[in-house]
Amino acid sequence: MESKHTTWLHLPVIHHLCECGANPNLIMTNDFTPLDFAAEYNYWDACEVLCSYGATRKADASLQASKAGHTALANWLEASEEWTTPLHYLNAITPDRAIHLLREGADVHACVAPNRPSPYKHAYELYERGEAPEGSAADLLQAASEPWSIATHHLFPDPSRERATELVRLGWLLSRSAESPYAEAFEGREQALMDAWLVHVMPYAVDREEGAM
Repeated sequence: MESKHTTWLHLPVIHHLCECGANPNLIMTNDFTPLDFAAEYNYWDACEVLCSYGATRKADASLQASKAGHTALANWLEASEEWTTPLHYLNAITPDRAIHLLREGADVHACVAPNRPSPYKHAYELYERGEAPEGSAADLLQAASEPWSIATHHLFPDPSRERATELVRLGWLLSRSAESPYAEAFEGREQALMDAWLVHVMPYAVDREEGAM
């Protein structure tokens, strides 16, 4: 028989509640939080989603899960202790939420210390294991870590995209300026000059740091 607690533990419900501002650390029955309930009933996916929305785990969370016989969950709780941003939880966030976080300026290289887990490192590991299908959060994060291009523009923070838009306009004006010393040489080849601007100039002039959090 399904536990009476599993209704709200369904992932779409959790996503919807958290997106609407529900407190993932609300104290419930027996001083349990939603994360405590999810861990108690071995709802690994629910634990990931709740943590991605800022659920605070107890100091001995992995030990408690282990005592309850949930070894895999206990190992995950221990391995993810140093995950500091929602982007770390790539298996739990939707592609739409990943794009939103990236546009808000989430740092793809955020980590508690050098050489510690970062969202990018986690995405790369998923890719190496064949667990980052096209369009997934992990796939989008890897693309966002690449230099700016027309294909990755939508994954950059707002300030970076604004700068890119300005530079596109500047490149268009330069490629068609009659006052340019190269105007005669590039007459009839304005689009070629614009293409070179997009491919060889802008990736060095636009970066994520303009809007990094």
